[in-house]
Amino acid sequence: MRFRIWFYVFIFSMALGVPALRADAPPSLQSNLMNPLISLNALFLGDVSPDRAKYSYTPAGEDGKFVRGSGQRYSFGLQESELTVESVVDSYFKLNANLIFADEEVTPEEVFATTRSLPQVQVKLGKFKTAFGKLGNVHAHAFPFILGALAYEHTIGGEGFNGEGAEAAWMTPLPWYLELTGGGYKAQTTDGTMDLSGLRKDDFVYLAHMKNFFDLAGNASLEVGGSLLAGKTALGESQRTVGVDLTVKNAPPKNASGHWIFQNEWLQKSTGAAKQQEGFYSSLQYRMASDWWLGARTERVIRESGTAYVATGTQDAGGQDL
Repeated sequence: MRFRIWFYVFIFSMALGVPALRADAPPSLQSNLMNPLISLNALFLGDVSPDRAKYSYTPAGEDGKFVRGSGQRYSFGLQESELTVESVVDSYFKLNANLIFADEEVTPEEVFATTRSLPQVQVKLGKFKTAFGKLGNVHAHAFPFILGALAYEHTIGGEGFNGEGAEAAWMTPLPWYLELTGGGYKAQTTDGTMDLSGLRKDDFVYLAHMKNFFDLAGNASLEVGGSLLAGKTALGESQRTVGVDLTVKNAPPKNASGHWIFQNEWLQKSTGAAKQQEGFYSSLQYRMASDWWLGARTERVIRESGTAYVATGTQDAGGQDL
């Protein structure tokens, strides 16, 4: 009986909230009024390494070391599948949700509301990927390369910082495009090397982001940005990651050749006054056709001790084969 009562209340509330449609309303409006935008994607990864064992970097105390992997020569599997839902609630808010299906689990990666009517300001509330750098709010399936950047993996996390809180972006009235973003989030650790799990009530995680955009000659443009993610560790120490990015893009009119993107980013993580890890990457992408891109990326990460390792994982700083 309780189920029926709540069911009737639900139907009645929907009826009150749905505006009346005119008889001449377009069929698409009539059919999609109550339906959100839904998309589904899947990310599959395969690995073929017949002549070598696989290596991985595993933290071991403060120094860390490379360890030999399982040696599996061939592998293929589903990394993750993502269901995205977007719904316009009213003239004030829009809701988004991203559900991840991986390892026999379903995880709400993002669930947040975005304002739609504030002048020159957009506010996000909920759980979402923060606007850090160029890749901080990009989902794995949308990465320009198969693997995420090493600089992210060893600072704020391979897929950025995903937190519960609020974020506001302000479009400044300056003559050029300048967007300033600030955010505050619940204290937590990241999937990288940052410990932002401060134990005091006022230990929040803070974000500051700046993006400048300039038009260059022809169809080219320049984007320069800076980012800061900071908080407190469980021991009460301050911890932060700073980043600087520079992107040059040439985007000719539709169906024209010559579309390319040159992207660079540098990140550094520190605890207190001590620098712990820093790294950078540079990538070049060229659009060959409507749905086909050709790209190359180089990257490097340096640990606190000064030892450097590269993405291939085949040599240590002294050149010794692993």
